[in-house]
Amino acid sequence: MKNLFILLFLTIYIHSEGQNLSQEIKNNINYVCENDSLRVVYQKLKSDVSQKTLFYLDGILVPSSLQISKEKFKTFEVGKEITKDSITVPSILMTTNIPEEIDLLSLYDLNDKYIHSDKNSTIYKFNGNYIGEDIENFRIDKDYILKLEILNSTEFKYLSKDIIFTIVNIISKTPKNIEKDTKTNILIKKPVIYLYPERETIIDITVDFDGEITASYPKCENSNWKVKAYPNGTIKNIKDNREYSYIYWEGDIQINNSLIESEYGYVVSKDSTINFLERILPKYGLNTKEANDFISYWLPDLYENDFNFIQLISNNKCNEIAQMNIIPPPQKEIRLYMLFESCNKSKIAKKPKLPKNTFERNGFVVVEWGGAKIGTGKIE
Repeated sequence: MKNLFILLFLTIYIHSEGQNLSQEIKNNINYVCENDSLRVVYQKLKSDVSQKTLFYLDGILVPSSLQISKEKFKTFEVGKEITKDSITVPSILMTTNIPEEIDLLSLYDLNDKYIHSDKNSTIYKFNGNYIGEDIENFRIDKDYILKLEILNSTEFKYLSKDIIFTIVNIISKTPKNIEKDTKTNILIKKPVIYLYPERETIIDITVDFDGEITASYPKCENSNWKVKAYPNGTIKNIKDNREYSYIYWEGDIQINNSLIESEYGYVVSKDSTINFLERILPKYGLNTKEANDFISYWLPDLYENDFNFIQLISNNKCNEIAQMNIIPPPQKEIRLYMLFESCNKSKIAKKPKLPKNTFERNGFVVVEWGGAKIGTGKIE
């Protein structure tokens, strides 16, 4: 059927006595093609010795963990059996409609081109399932990738307290994934909330978004904090009676693709990053201390790229990422989220309109800033 895709993930074993599986292989491949199955895995035969089948794509030997869209395949054939180390090994011959359009990428290729994370501390998923022993053999056609997601790594903290793991989820172009591809998972990092009441005030704060909080300080309960705030910005957490400069949280969030695919933003070179932020952040309402906190936190991430496409989402628009419910309600809210990704110098961006009345701070004022790296989404 047109526009349907499958994941061809073939791991085929043969019996130690040399049992001929050619017809079984052929029958199962036909079944996969007819039923649009996402995965075909032959059950390992009860044997002390097993050997993977050899796979050839357009005449080239390829790894067994191969992901290509169904519509690109032209033929599947069982090839001649090959004797290797006294073991008879079946072979599968596959051809594609246009071989020149196949661009197979390994996990390391994906990292080098799109992710740029430490390979030794990067963990990979494919459609939400962890890729384990097949990391070296994994290959995917570039055109079969719908998007890449960077997920939080808190579940791996038990492995090392010193290593921050990067989890990459590869989303393929299955009909189900395409149908639900209206949102993208992002790790929103270090939203910090400053509180400036006119007088000492007990304040209740709840953040609400499509996802979950992965870290907070002071620690929240059900995305909620109850604190005592002072006019100088000092915050005292009611639960532990400890003083804080701000409330910190971060979380895995699903946001609408339309928000991260905007053409409005700024193309900023690495060398001009500090100057750009020092100039633009006050225009979005941050004072010197808040801007310094923002710059010192995000500078290392921004410096990873020669050029960044930076989107600044402010005030009410931030509700599309996360909503803040504050009791008593403030007279003034200043909110700013930065979404950024690596880009080419030649990227064309439309200059956004700056928010109005950002400098006025009257009454109880709340300031929040945060952000996310989004450069691991669409593959171009």
